[in-house]
Order: sequence, then C-alpha cells, then structure tokens
Amino acid sequence: MENDSGVGRENSENHESREKPEAGAGKSRRHFTRHGYLRDFIRNDRGEYLYDGDVYCYNTPEIPFQSAFLRLLLLSCGAFLAQIPGGCFQSAGMRDSFYVVLPYVCALVSAGSMIWALVRLKWAGDPVRDYLYRVSARAFPLRAWLAVGFSFLAFLGQWIYLALHGAEGLLPETLAFQLLECVSAAAAFLAWRYFQKLSWKKRPGGQYRSGNG
Repeated sequence: MENDSGVGRENSENHESREKPEAGAGKSRRHFTRHGYLRDFIRNDRGEYLYDGDVYCYNTPEIPFQSAFLRLLLLSCGAFLAQIPGGCFQSAGMRDSFYVVLPYVCALVSAGSMIWALVRLKWAGDPVRDYLYRVSARAFPLRAWLAVGFSFLAFLGQWIYLALHGAEGLLPETLAFQLLECVSAAAAFLAWRYFQKLSWKKRPGGQYRSGNG
C-alpha cells in the first residue's frame, strides 16, 4: 500500500510538473489558448517560438507594392479626411437626427479602418502571415465598401431630413456636407477598385513541422 501511495504521489507530481511550466512559458501557453492563430507557432529546441502557418506573397509584379500602397493610402486618407469637416460644422440633421449622425460616424470609422488595414499590411511585410493577411489585405475591400455604403446612407439620411424638416437656415452647410460625403464615397470606391488589381499567392505553412525549416 505504501508503494502504491508513493507511486501515486510521484505520478501526481509528474503530472503537475507538465501542467505548470516556467512562468514565461505559462504566459505564452495561456496566450495561445485565447488566440487561435497562435497555434501556428511552434517551439524549437532553444525554447523560441517560430511561426509555421500559412503566408501570402505579393503576386502582382506589374505593380510594385510600394507604389500600390502609396496610392491606396492616398485614396483612403482622402476618404477619411473628407469626413472630418462634416462633423465640425452644423448642417441639417447633424444635431439630433440619428439617421444622419449614425451613418456619418460609421462612415468616418470605416474610412479610418481602411487606413489601419493598409498600415498593418505594410507593417506585416512580404510575405504576410495568415493572421495578419486576414485583418489587412482580406479585410480592406469590405471596409472600403462599408465606407462607401455609410457615406451614401448619411447623404440619403440628410435628404430625408430636408424633406421632413427643411434646411433650417443651414442650406450652404448642408450642401457642403453632402459634397464631402460624395467625395469620401468616391475616394473609398476608387481605392476598392484599384485594390482589385492586386493579388497575393498563398504559401502553405508546416515547414518546421515537416523538418524543412
């Protein structure tokens, strides 16, 4: 009985030692559990984590990436900057009409998210890791369309407000707001259309697991 008890304690201690690694490794393991993409990292013999997931290589040789990035960034900044003045001056419906204010705020955020996606894509380099590709290159077209759509809804909402309540003495400001919404939507659409010319080629991961790394 004593031997069995000793074996049980030893097995329990071994199990605890496997479940409770060093402090740094423990943080990494918990971090991996919260973020599924971290399963694509493997640990080498030196205790370092190496990325072993899929990557995407820029695959549009006729358009240099730097040139494409600058053009997309210029258009995205145009879409974003065109939204800012509309919130700085008073126009019809921008004070208390949710169907004008809400689409405007969403259009502003969507245009800003286009810039953020491009910055992340540039920061990720080439090739782009899968988890970064999904929040940058893959997400950009949708964000551009959201910017276009919400700009249109803000434009349409203001026309509805004008039909119901009139310009309230703010006709010049209202026309300026609508012009800015059109400019923002046009810039976002042009960014989306230009982005369709670009492509990335997927390169499967697993090189370290297969022993080729």
